[in-house]
Amino acid sequence: MHNLRRKFNNKVHDVLDGSSRLAKISLMETAFVSMVMAMMAVFGGFLYMHDVFSADLDSKDIQVNSLIQEVGDLKDENVALYQEVLSGQNDVDGLSASVEVLGNEIALLGNGEVDIDLLLSDMQSLQTQIEQQKDVVASVVTESTEFARQSYVSADETFDVLILGTHGTLTDTLMVASVNPELETVTLISIPRDLSVNGRKINEHYNLYGADQMKQAVYELIGILPEKYVVVDMQAFTEIVDAIGGIDLYVDKELYDNQYPDGYGGYSAFYMATGDQHMDGSTALKYARSRKSTSDFDRADRQQDVVLAVREKVASMNLVSDPSTAVTMFRAILDNMDTDIGLFEGIGYYSDFSDYTVETGNVLSTGNYLYSTYNVYGQYILMPNSGDYSMIKEWVAGLVGS
Repeated sequence: MHNLRRKFNNKVHDVLDGSSRLAKISLMETAFVSMVMAMMAVFGGFLYMHDVFSADLDSKDIQVNSLIQEVGDLKDENVALYQEVLSGQNDVDGLSASVEVLGNEIALLGNGEVDIDLLLSDMQSLQTQIEQQKDVVASVVTESTEFARQSYVSADETFDVLILGTHGTLTDTLMVASVNPELETVTLISIPRDLSVNGRKINEHYNLYGADQMKQAVYELIGILPEKYVVVDMQAFTEIVDAIGGIDLYVDKELYDNQYPDGYGGYSAFYMATGDQHMDGSTALKYARSRKSTSDFDRADRQQDVVLAVREKVASMNLVSDPSTAVTMFRAILDNMDTDIGLFEGIGYYSDFSDYTVETGNVLSTGNYLYSTYNVYGQYILMPNSGDYSMIKEWVAGLVGS
């Protein structure tokens, strides 16, 4: 009887020990799955950052070279940041191999070939490494955003972007968006294309001399040197507006133009009624470009309204809380532009300035500081009333200054 009881107790002990072992295995398998999921999240973060930085460096190398001249050693910081992403990705690749080894060891637990306590120690060590890589991902994302913000350090109190709208070799739209962080305002200032600067119409400077000389011409005219520029042609504009689902704006003045270019050498009629209107890319372009039945100055006013409507539509999409959509959206927009603004810069600007008040209606015209005349070649041009640009510069300083 005593032997029978001892055998029974031993059997119960074996069963309980086996149950405990199975419970440990089950617990470890659950922990392993959680660890794999965490590692995948970290790996996905580094993969995403790697792809973005690779594409941005490949396609924007000229822009980075320009940043050297404007801000100093930002290119070195960008390269260092990119190298940090690569290093982090290599660390995650190592973690992936370690997780695979642990997975194989867990599969052998049931055969008693692996010591559970040792394996638990290995898993805890790996979990610590994964948590450290999560911190690295967060640090890289923070540094990338900070890099974007450093790129608009300016000598004056505003950050200014030159916006150009082109059609072939013609520059029909000239606008400066002046950002004042202290006032939290974005002031849009439109410059008529026929205004003469240094003996040429200002709209000729971009096609003849490039963006840098165009910035310089704007500086001579209004006293603001744009840090950045954006050039959008007609086709790109329609694609951008369509990409954000169209725009909504209030038309306060009926518009009818029976001589709008149809793209085939002829003309077609364009009509826009007053009131709230939703416009796709093609309609918004016509509304912004039409001028035969109005003036260039009226058109400049409408263009500012369209820019504001685009900004409000993007803001309504709440991209700040959806980073992946923001990256996709800004990449699509920047791919349709000639600009020295990089992807992370664009996202950084949007994040910083999306809540700022946009001030429109600021158009240089014959109604304020300009008069109409003709040059020696018989071209229609606009000149400053005062004989120089001093009054224009004072006006602009009052618009954008603190």
